[in-house]
Amino acid sequence: MLEYVKNVNSSLKYLIHYGDDNKYQYDPNEVASNSDKLRNRFLELVTKDIKEPDKMLSIYEFIQNCNEIIDFNILFRYVQKHNLWDAYRRNYTIIKDLVHLRNGKILGLRYGNKFDTMDDFYNSNERFL
Repeated sequence: MLEYVKNVNSSLKYLIHYGDDNKYQYDPNEVASNSDKLRNRFLELVTKDIKEPDKMLSIYEFIQNCNEIIDFNILFRYVQKHNLWDAYRRNYTIIKDLVHLRNGKILGLRYGNKFDTMDDFYNSNERFL
């Protein structure tokens, strides 16, 4: 619950003790709200200071930790939920290649390492089985 305050941005940051190293730092992604607009505003406040390499590392780790074929709808939801859109947009070509390689490795494991890349899978007849 929020009560009326003069500075909403400061109040939103206070919810997780953002910027106060003397207090426990709550994970911004665990904050829930009945207002998507307010939650997005909050996430923008606390993620704008995160450097792009750290945002890309988060996306990379998500891709590498997937054990199933990565659908871009799932990746898009992850990016939106963690407020990583700016890094995703600027690095889409790299991210697309990472997804392509990861999906190829998953298919390789699924089909007994016959495929090293998605191209190998697409060029085979097994995709039609």
